[in-house]
Amino acid sequence: MKNNNNSIGISVILTMILVTVLVMVLSSCGTYNLTERQTKIDYELDKLYLDYSYQRDSLIIEFYKK
Repeated sequence: MKNNNNSIGISVILTMILVTVLVMVLSSCGTYNLTERQTKIDYELDKLYLDYSYQRDSLIIEFYKK
């Protein structure tokens, strides 16, 4: 019984690794041919999200200080 559980665990781990590698390969191929306009929009969205994250974290810190 222990051997059966061990082989199931190994197959789950291998499946997770395979899915992770597949997602990484597909996502890296998806952003390769961005136009200049798309790159600028992506950059602006990243800046806005970082600004939002900074402000959100600052508010959370202030909330827990009180």
